Amino acid sequence: MKHPAATPNVQSGRVPADQVIHLYAPIQPGVERGVSWLAPALVPLRELQEFTEAALVRQKISALFCGHVQTRD
Repeated sequence: MKHPAATPNVQSGRVPADQVIHLYAPIQPGVERGVSWLAPALVPLRELQEFTEAALVRQKISALFCGHVQTRD
């Protein structure tokens, strides 16, 4: 999948702040910056990605092991 900026017919530009929905959970009254609603999901998603990558590496390594049986016959 290509990055949107690599597509020739897509133009980037500034969007006025009054046309953007600033969605966050305020920590306490009067605080202008809060915690994004996506923040609690980021750590579990990262850990899931790391687990998936570790499982793939484990399978690749296990495919490298082999045995050799030799008999007198």
